[in-house]
Amino acid sequence: MVVVKSFNEGMRDRPYGHCLVTGIKEYASKVIRKDSTKKIAKKSRVSCFIKLMNYEHLIPTCYFLDVDLKDMVTVDALQTKDKKMAACNATKERSKKTLKIGKNR
Repeated sequence: MVVVKSFNEGMRDRPYGHCLVTGIKEYASKVIRKDSTKKIAKKSRVSCFIKLMNYEHLIPTCYFLDVDLKDMVTVDALQTKDKKMAACNATKERSKKTLKIGKNR
């Protein structure tokens, strides 16, 4: 889970401190040599999520992800389903790219 933007004071509909997060819901499975190309494509799928979370439900860690998501994921993306899916797909593509390169291990 990556914190994209934080709202310390809260907003009118959420009067508590919260943040916009995005992350990987389902990560890629292990691929072995005897898997077919169809099975490899299925195992390589990654799904993501975008949501607003309360600070009370977050546990900070010392991990660092070298992917810039601030230009793709905004609070406006949560207003309609089309914008949310577009932002989620863009996040998924960037996550796949870093997964295939082998960065951030």
